[in-house]
Amino acid sequence: MYSYVKISDKAGNATCFGSDGAIFDLMAPAINGIKNGATYYVTQSVTVTDENLDSVTINGSEMTGEPFSLAGDTGANYTIIATDKAGSTTEYNVTMKPIENLIESIADLTTGNVTSDDQETVKSVKKNKGRGYRGRETGFARDHRQMR
Repeated sequence: MYSYVKISDKAGNATCFGSDGAIFDLMAPAINGIKNGATYYVTQSVTVTDENLDSVTINGSEMTGEPFSLAGDTGANYTIIATDKAGSTTEYNVTMKPIENLIESIADLTTGNVTSDDQETVKSVKKNKGRGYRGRETGFARDHRQMR
């Protein structure tokens, strides 16, 4: 698309400026690998994409290099802000929790009431082989194997 601007004064003098080669950045940066407002228990790998990316900060500290990780199995809140050179920003807030907190959230799951909504929670526990915080056996792994 080609755009131009015509500027004229009261004396009738006019000048035109064309957009040939100009870049109009109308898209905010995209944060990938996590969902805004989500809670995670295991480490998450995050990338930020934008053709004109200027900066990425986590809790106010500038990040360099990608992808970067949000450490799992810990209690932490992260605010990730991605800004492009046009000044557009995307902000995500993510909560990380210890894996042992999953025990309470899955205690009542059985083969009769588990749903696809429980999939991320169950995958997190399976990935960690049912081990609780600091490697304690939770007992969930034995029960969960029966649900497969």
